[in-house]
Amino acid sequence: MQYHRRMTAIEDVLIVGAGPTGLTLAAELYRHGVPCRIVDKAAEGSPDSRATDMQTRTLEVLQDMGLIEEALSIGHPHRGVSIFGDGRWLARMSIEDVDSPFPFALGITQDRTEAMLARHLERLGGRLERRVEVARVEPHDDGATATLLHPDGKWEKARATWVVGCDGASSAVRIGLGLPFEGSSYDERFLMADVKLTWDESPEHFYIFYGDAVFTMVIPIPGDRVRLFMSEPPGDHEITLDTFRDLFKSTVPLPATLDDAGWMSRFRMHKRIVPKYRVGRVFLAGDAAHIHSPISGQGMNLGMQDAYNLAWKLALVVRGRAPESLLDSYEPERRPLASAVLDDSDKFQRRAMIKDGFGATVRNQILEFMMRFPSLLKDRAEKASQIAFSYRGSPIVAEDRPSVFATKLLEDRTTEQPTVRDWLDFASAPAAGDRVPDLQLSEGTVFERLCGTHHTVLLFDGQAPTPEGYVHLARIADAVVARWGELVRPVVIVYGSETPPELEGASAAGRVWLDPDGKLHARYGAGSECLYAVRPDGYVGFRSQPADQAALERSLARVLL
Repeated sequence: MQYHRRMTAIEDVLIVGAGPTGLTLAAELYRHGVPCRIVDKAAEGSPDSRATDMQTRTLEVLQDMGLIEEALSIGHPHRGVSIFGDGRWLARMSIEDVDSPFPFALGITQDRTEAMLARHLERLGGRLERRVEVARVEPHDDGATATLLHPDGKWEKARATWVVGCDGASSAVRIGLGLPFEGSSYDERFLMADVKLTWDESPEHFYIFYGDAVFTMVIPIPGDRVRLFMSEPPGDHEITLDTFRDLFKSTVPLPATLDDAGWMSRFRMHKRIVPKYRVGRVFLAGDAAHIHSPISGQGMNLGMQDAYNLAWKLALVVRGRAPESLLDSYEPERRPLASAVLDDSDKFQRRAMIKDGFGATVRNQILEFMMRFPSLLKDRAEKASQIAFSYRGSPIVAEDRPSVFATKLLEDRTTEQPTVRDWLDFASAPAAGDRVPDLQLSEGTVFERLCGTHHTVLLFDGQAPTPEGYVHLARIADAVVARWGELVRPVVIVYGSETPPELEGASAAGRVWLDPDGKLHARYGAGSECLYAVRPDGYVGFRSQPADQAALERSLARVLL
């Protein structure tokens, strides 16, 4: 066996797999100041459409990465879901009632997603090595060794301090680690095809058709085409356009014409997850760690958000700006979400496969009943869009607030002490571990101002604008900058339209936001003085009421050096 001799130093990070997960991770590491090596066994990017949709939370991730405009220009918005069964439309639901600047799913096929991410990585200075296959990964105390096969037939022993397996459901990294892929496979077989569909329905909806023998899902994709997703009836069926025409006609009682078939496939679906996401200095992300039914449209999104979660933590550790213990939060934050999505997708899958007359009738009646309750539909939309995901319970998030008995019963805006109403409002605001909400500001939005690789500390002065309170908040801002520099950006948020004299210095340093109508204070439950420490990924890492400098510094010291 002949090995390459590499003349470079040990890699900080080696990424195996260049699908959406691996490319997101590589690009994010570069954006956070950490070059990495990324390899993939394929000779070129995926030629197939494969995954078709980005959910709202993934679009917010792309906004932070600086890719949202490009994604929107090549994608197609999906704003609702229509469901047909028992000879009638059971539901026509909007998915736009979510708290985000992107209240829709974006139809964008995997080949386009990968191409966009690869271009982004190249702009950041990264280079993707293709036709490089990983045969084995061996963890060590101080890193891992990957055995790589190059296209010229030579082998390489590549050392890296950290290795991340993003190499899909058949992950060589996972198999090499000896981790089981726990779960099961569905008995049914399914068919997929990309075709041109001519009918009168809106291209901005997903469509689900419950048939007596076949379940059909129609997903519009860019290029005046749709993705057909169908359960396959018993027996052997050729994978041809005529087969899809016959099955479509048997399930969809609407005038429609199918033409110009592109990618077609038959497959079985699985529900599987690894028991742990990390072995020593080797991590798993995306389909290497979890797979589930594609009916819910969550898979690619989960993988990209795995990468987004891991990247900022890994970059800080590699740069020596965070303790290695920070990485212990990756699995407890991401695995429970993946497990919940697997369970939810499994329920959706099993409901879709109901063929029994009584069972189908009950399912359809429940769906029609739900349409009467907008709050239930909104909750469902926020789960599907993934903005409801939370890291509450994570080992690196915390909050500090007084007992309700330490509050004032009556309204009093002459001191910083919270009232009972302030306490209740803060309790119902985004908690530690929650995604922060976006709002329009006098200039830009919250999300636009949070974009970057830094932590942000939001210091709310509340509705008691005392000089002592402003001085206190300015002192906190100065302290975190003095200790952590560019890693933390503090801002004092003033309930009003003018900067008070006590904050002129902070204003000159760009550390003051004005909230003239109080909407930002209201959304964050900031009737009285409080603070929020927002992580680089847009989740609340710490919050306190009132603003507690010592507690903030203790919290930040758990994730930053």
